[in-house]
Amino acid sequence: MPAFTRLFLLLLLCAAFSTSANDDFTALADKLAREQPPQAIASHVANCNSGNAVSCRQVGMYYNQAKAPADYPLRIAYYFQRGCQGFSLDPAACVYLAEIYERGLGVTANAEKAFQAVSSLCNLMQDPRGCAMFGRYLQDGVGTPVNLTQALRHLRTGCDGNLPEACFRAAVILESGDAGEVNRDLAAHYFGASCIRGVELGCRRFQRLGFSDAELPSFYTTALAQLNATASRYVVNLVGEVPAPTIDPADLTVHKSNDIFAPSPTCSEPVMRAQALQINADDKSEQRVKLTLTRGGGFHGLPFMLVRTELSNGQAHWHCLSAEGAEISSHNGMLVYLGTNGRGGSITLNASR
Repeated sequence: MPAFTRLFLLLLLCAAFSTSANDDFTALADKLAREQPPQAIASHVANCNSGNAVSCRQVGMYYNQAKAPADYPLRIAYYFQRGCQGFSLDPAACVYLAEIYERGLGVTANAEKAFQAVSSLCNLMQDPRGCAMFGRYLQDGVGTPVNLTQALRHLRTGCDGNLPEACFRAAVILESGDAGEVNRDLAAHYFGASCIRGVELGCRRFQRLGFSDAELPSFYTTALAQLNATASRYVVNLVGEVPAPTIDPADLTVHKSNDIFAPSPTCSEPVMRAQALQINADDKSEQRVKLTLTRGGGFHGLPFMLVRTELSNGQAHWHCLSAEGAEISSHNGMLVYLGTNGRGGSITLNASR
């Protein structure tokens, strides 16, 4: 976005906020200027007064947890609004501010103020959360007239940021053609994107368009993580269509344990989706790590781990593990393919030494 356009938008949005500020905020600002802030947030208040948006949000969060003094709901909104202004606004402050005004949490519900908060976040920063909310407001007419063309553009930004509701809403617009021509293929893409992120209705709408689970869209990423000295938890969305490596059964390390299943079609053939997680070692000395999987709600399919480890001589070994996992050793980190034969969903890899 050109600098002039961004400046114009910023001035327009700030003007909108300033003209909508009520007498309660003015009175509160005067009151806060006279009182001594609690010691726990004194530094954040000072930083907020110096223009630090994150500190403003921190002060709002403090009052949200303290539930005091009596005017704490107004203080929350006041500090979140201060954190949602300027070029260096805090994304979380804008999201919280929008939710407060949309739902009337401790303040009078005000759809226009909710819309203003996320419009600044989306237009100035292209934040996926802000754009997802901005698109929903434009789709439903919350604080603004309905504009499905703009709604679709911002919902797609939200979907690209891994927000399933935004994916589903974008698909609804594309299927209906209300923002232009009907696009069934693209609608299926976004219904599928919501499906593999856990939206069951998205799965049904995807199938209603005549597609099968095998045609779900691909959203694959590789995560890099450092194993801590004690334990680590890595939450992963199995949303890709990248198959786990096809491993010759002879290369699989077979253990006599009920927690590790012998070479099977699940591990020796390409699966519906998988995601790689590289766990780096602190050094090349031998490390023993216990790996287990915890499925999130709505997870579809049989999960497994295909783990590549190294011996001291650099030789690679592959381990096929069920969700119950096992303790394995490696000399130079390990590569864990988290896989499933179903639609997948959220899953947590637990790694402990």
